[in-house]
Amino acid sequence: RRKSDLTHSSSLHYGAEGISDAVASTNRGSNQRRRAAVYADFDMRALKRFSFSVGGREEIYGSGQTVFAPTASGSFWVNSKLKLRASASRAFRLPNYTDLYYHDPANIGNPLLKPEQAVTYEGGADLFLNRRLRFAATVFNRRDRNDIDYVRTSLDSPWRAMNFQQLSFR
Repeated sequence: RRKSDLTHSSSLHYGAEGISDAVASTNRGSNQRRRAAVYADFDMRALKRFSFSVGGREEIYGSGQTVFAPTASGSFWVNSKLKLRASASRAFRLPNYTDLYYHDPANIGNPLLKPEQAVTYEGGADLFLNRRLRFAATVFNRRDRNDIDYVRTSLDSPWRAMNFQQLSFR
């Protein structure tokens, strides 16, 4: 083998999926939905110091709605004890049937809920002092849109599913 064969590697993973789910329930009603997705991820490592990964997922749901969820991450070994790392990604989650349709005396779903979406950025460093001791520091920023949670207007009222327009976490 050539020396370069030992210091570089890469891989590509890809695929597609289709999902159909349905519920027939006394407190969720009868509902069904279909979705499909294609995805790919490329991972590269070089010189035993660098790693980089990039990927994406395109999801089709509802009546032709689509969402793209990309991700990228990388790391760099400064020396044998210190690794720097960073990542960025976008996340997506459809409301489940409980969020949308469930109802009982204490909880009420909301069929008008929008999907949750989030964008996250993260960076950090890992310091390896020896084989058993490691220190890690990470900073992150996550911005969410349409998070789903249950709220109520009084102690006597039922919990209702709703979207929160924006949330930020640091």
